[in-house]
Amino acid sequence: MVSIFIVFKYSYQIEGILEEYPNILKAFVALFTLLTTVISLVIAYKSYDNSVKQQEKDKEEKNKQFEENSDRIINSLKSDLAKYTRKINVFRLGYTNSGSVANLKII
Repeated sequence: MVSIFIVFKYSYQIEGILEEYPNILKAFVALFTLLTTVISLVIAYKSYDNSVKQQEKDKEEKNKQFEENSDRIINSLKSDLAKYTRKINVFRLGYTNSGSVANLKII
């Protein structure tokens, strides 16, 4: 709104400048186009950069979660293996001590 007021108030001076320098309007349009293009490119680059960083962060988070789940499963399997190994050893020990399967007690 202020710019419209300035254009109307100083219109005779603007006309004089445009008559003296006929290509100044083209220069202003070119400068405006250049500035808006640069601003658009900067915004696009920042958006792309943030997107790439977010994807890397998501990938690292998924890898960390996978490692935690894998470790949990491996530890569970190790404890199960140790438990069943003890049962097998007790069975073997009981079988060798008793000499027969009838007297065998599985703990």
